[in-house]
Amino acid sequence: MTGQTETSSKWKKAAVVESLRKQARPNRPPTAQIFLEENIDLGSSSLEGFIRHFVEHASIKSKGTSVGPEIGKLHHMARSFSVTADPEFFAEIAKSPLVKSILPTKVDDIFPKPRNPIDS
Repeated sequence: MTGQTETSSKWKKAAVVESLRKQARPNRPPTAQIFLEENIDLGSSSLEGFIRHFVEHASIKSKGTSVGPEIGKLHHMARSFSVTADPEFFAEIAKSPLVKSILPTKVDDIFPKPRNPIDS
């Protein structure tokens, strides 16, 4: 065992970005949780400052809609944050080597569908 498990193709950054594109609706951009690599050198800035700068930079490069990304909750221990943004923003941020993974906030039901549902 190598210590690292192989990520399912469903959760690779490109597949998640495609899923976020499908979730996007006019005036209702998708939300995702962005996980950063653990070995990022924050220098003298805080995690919040680093994330704000990182999101601003990716937003400028993404050329998405005129509405900028909205940063949600930050999780210091996981080095992650939620963001609501245009799908092109997620495509841009996925290119960064600083991003470990992206997970959509809205995930289809993970439980198996019942084979013989009982109608009420």
